[in-house]
Amino acid sequence: MAINWNILSKYKAELYGFSILWIMLFHGITSHSIGALDKNFRFLTNLIKHGNCGVEIFLFLSGVFLYFSMKKKKSSISKFYRKRILRIFIPLLLIDGIYWGYTDIYQHHSLVTFLKNITFYSFWVEGNKIVWFIALILLLYFVYPLIFRYVLEPFDGSEESLGIIILLCALVYGWCYVLNKSLGSGVHEWYMITEIAWTRIPVFLLGCYVGPLVYQNKPVANWVLICSAIATGWGLYFFYHHFGLVKWYRVQYLLVAPSMAIWGAILINALNNKYINEIFSFLGNRSLELYLSHVVFQKIFLDCHWYGTNKVHNFHMFLKFVCVISIVVSIIVSNISKKTIRALQLR
Repeated sequence: MAINWNILSKYKAELYGFSILWIMLFHGITSHSIGALDKNFRFLTNLIKHGNCGVEIFLFLSGVFLYFSMKKKKSSISKFYRKRILRIFIPLLLIDGIYWGYTDIYQHHSLVTFLKNITFYSFWVEGNKIVWFIALILLLYFVYPLIFRYVLEPFDGSEESLGIIILLCALVYGWCYVLNKSLGSGVHEWYMITEIAWTRIPVFLLGCYVGPLVYQNKPVANWVLICSAIATGWGLYFFYHHFGLVKWYRVQYLLVAPSMAIWGAILINALNNKYINEIFSFLGNRSLELYLSHVVFQKIFLDCHWYGTNKVHNFHMFLKFVCVISIVVSIIVSNISKKTIRALQLR
């Protein structure tokens, strides 16, 4: 049976749901190395320890579906920016803004620190990584209309478009290489505290290239299916044999994450399980709110030392406190955010 690129659109919510769940479990296992799985599930440990790959899947999908926003609604650039700023900053203010308001302003009496956090200055200049992903995605949202206008729209998923995207990826990796090799300087130090963002940009660019292919529902070439299957298998092998694929500027994830998205969608389609789809869709439709809330509750969990020496118990506590509360908060904030955006759009 032929596989079309539109399968990514068909299971968009499920893939987002899988990626945010993987990220949350990853934080539960790796944060301060306090968590561990029960012996019945310990075979999943190395897979979960690579949940940072969920970030690459998230960015890849974001690059894909921004094309839909620009193409379907034919919105102006100002409307494109306005929608994304509202979509991000309403949940950010309701979740992290309240947390920073309490810790920065109420506890430490520092409005400056609050402003640094809320504007992402604290990440780009000081390396505070609590919501580094939001700092990055806003930057990518800002440059996307340029990519759409000068790369995607003129060449529309052609080989020329792929060539330009590959060139842009090479430039990003070159930028990272130069910054990383600036040893003994403030430039190198700045790169080390922000590389978590810079090295993720290429996978977003690859998603940008795939966007027109998904929108036009083009068939996935056999060589793509074969190569992505090999990349997925290779990634899983390294997950279990060589912990840590973040070396070499995370180039490995550029291959593994999109491949896992493709084969993840194929697997979901093959399973055709209503309950699995509903669970992942539920999480995926609230993935932004889940990300914002779980990083806050994870920090509270760790700062308050609500864990002991039993790693399995710690992980169970993480699931109960961080994950469950994050889901509840994400539901509330998602509803408020949707109603607020709807009200603002009516004006």
